[in-house]
Amino acid sequence: KEVVEGETGVQFNRANSMCCPFHSEKTPSFSLDVKKNRVKCFGSCNNSWDSIAFVMEYRDLTYIEACKYLRIDLPESYKEIENNRQKVEGYIKWQFSNIEERKNWSLDTLYEFVNEENKVLYFKAKFKTPEGKRPSYYRIEGDKVIPGLKNKDGEKVVKEVPYNLYRVLDGISKNKKIFIVEGEKDADTLNKKGYIAT
Repeated sequence: KEVVEGETGVQFNRANSMCCPFHSEKTPSFSLDVKKNRVKCFGSCNNSWDSIAFVMEYRDLTYIEACKYLRIDLPESYKEIENNRQKVEGYIKWQFSNIEERKNWSLDTLYEFVNEENKVLYFKAKFKTPEGKRPSYYRIEGDKVIPGLKNKDGEKVVKEVPYNLYRVLDGISKNKKIFIVEGEKDADTLNKKGYIAT
């Protein structure tokens, strides 16, 4: 309740309802379930949120960004992802400073690709370059960041997987609809809205 009222600047009425902040309406369809500590839109959204999911959608944040915003401790599995992400970002900054070809590049987005157990297999970086957008892959071995998915002999040591694989497999097991879109950014947009996309 505090999160929704604080973000929207609107108070729930005595029936714990308000007009939905995600679509325009005259009759309040957005209700707070005090026992479950969740909100649900019974109008055109037909969706429900806890505080993290609400902030993700309302502020267009990732799960990790929303947890940081709400000052909620990340679960251990996400802490590992975040630590590895920081290592990769640090390595990319080093590349920008030390590799001549990359001095005019900038990092657009960094995506993590996970396996069936939600463990990160590799990161895919999308760069803006003078010639246009370009992807590069990075993996973590021990404490080191290794560029690419191949070893020194050119053999692939990490197999590419569909983006968002863990959630996709979970959705399939629960007979949910899976959306297949053009790129990771499109998938993230749908995932933030509560759908499952790859």
